[in-house]
Amino acid sequence: MGSSMPLSGTTDLGMIQKNFIRGFINYRYSYGNEYYRHDMKAPQGVVSYFRSNITNLTINYGLDNQFLVEAEFAYFIEKYENYTLFDQTTSGLSNLNLGARYNLLYDRNENFEVTIGGLIRIPFPNKQEYEELNIHLKPSSESYGFIFNSFIKKQIQEIDLYLFLVNRFEFNFNNRFKFRYGNTYYNSFFALKKITGGLNGVLELRNEIRQKDRFEDEVICDSGGFLFIISPQLSYTIGNLGISVAFDYPFYKYYNGIDKQPALKYNILLNLFWGLKI
Repeated sequence: MGSSMPLSGTTDLGMIQKNFIRGFINYRYSYGNEYYRHDMKAPQGVVSYFRSNITNLTINYGLDNQFLVEAEFAYFIEKYENYTLFDQTTSGLSNLNLGARYNLLYDRNENFEVTIGGLIRIPFPNKQEYEELNIHLKPSSESYGFIFNSFIKKQIQEIDLYLFLVNRFEFNFNNRFKFRYGNTYYNSFFALKKITGGLNGVLELRNEIRQKDRFEDEVICDSGGFLFIISPQLSYTIGNLGISVAFDYPFYKYYNGIDKQPALKYNILLNLFWGLKI
């Protein structure tokens, strides 16, 4: 469903104080060994199974209490496809996203926050030996783009429960091969509840929608679709340091087109996050 994804496994995505640095290192393992036609499982295709290992580094810096700048950096440790008789694997830099966020509303009495932001995607070039490979196997789409996001947080103090709504839209331009990934929408709802001390339980429900790809301005019918994902998570924090783990399970999948498409089976995520006042 695409190579990028908003941070999962942590809900600490709101505003930060002036001169405060917040960082995330996110690792995601993805695996799939099934084919789907629309929302029905289909016979096995040419790819027996696929997997990917990707790391993301995100840095936020608070210019003041309402405005922060941020950078997102992605690197594929591995993108792998097995075709029974042979396999293909790649690795390399994916993209760099640079942008900012602005706090529209923060009500301390109601424990309510609304923040919006945007980023510019700057792709890295792929290695020369990957030139002839399937576009979806390459670490970088080599496509510039824009990203828009919003973040809403509400605390219910009576039961010590935090609710989050995170939305992200990614717009892609044509790359040098005149290929354009479909635009992608991510909509996540989190509920966070303290278990004990610094240990928190999180349940995320996420919807991922990707529009159809295009090649030379012609729509590729057998591309795109949408997923509904449930993601139980645990996080543990000590001061400004924390770690979280998550398991993404797509309980509903729909893939566009007449032909079958390889389908995601699950993601496993690990996040490390920290904060530092300078």
